[in-house]
Amino acid sequence: MKLNLIKSFTLLFILAVSLQSCKTNQLVSNGAYSDISLTRTADQYDIERLNEINTEGEAFWGIPIDSDVGNDYGTVVRFNGVELGGTKKFLPILTMLLNTVAFSRAINLVADNNLISFIAAVPVAGALNNAIWSGASTSRAFQKFNRKLVEENENIDVFLNPKYKINTKNGFWTSKTTINGKVMGATIKL
Repeated sequence: MKLNLIKSFTLLFILAVSLQSCKTNQLVSNGAYSDISLTRTADQYDIERLNEINTEGEAFWGIPIDSDVGNDYGTVVRFNGVELGGTKKFLPILTMLLNTVAFSRAINLVADNNLISFIAAVPVAGALNNAIWSGASTSRAFQKFNRKLVEENENIDVFLNPKYKINTKNGFWTSKTTINGKVMGATIKL
């Protein structure tokens, strides 16, 4: 029984490691969807290319570690399908704790020592949690991107046609995402 349990956890650990050590690069752009042209004529607004915005998001064990974000995140409603919510710290911390308890109890069946089992379970649970919450750094980077977009362009009424270059590096225990975005902005003439 104990030998099968060890083999199962070893296989799970190897799968988590092999699936987690990946890097992705994405380029995202927008099609012709824009509602400003449906409600206004061209002489009623000015369109300009805004300054490029660069943001980063990081996570350790699947838990966002951007201390400078706090509750300051941005949302641009109906903006190229970027989700309104984002990864907060609560759920990744909760799953990390649950994973640690589960792995600790399983290891304790073999090691029969609570302290050693707990210490051994933490890094394994961290790797699994990082795989579960692999999008945490991307979510956090987009929260920062949207906030920066709105803060730096207070005079813009409508944001149009975003183009993103998204680089994500998922490691064993960490993930990091950088976003470079170019957006057009429309100012409605009064």
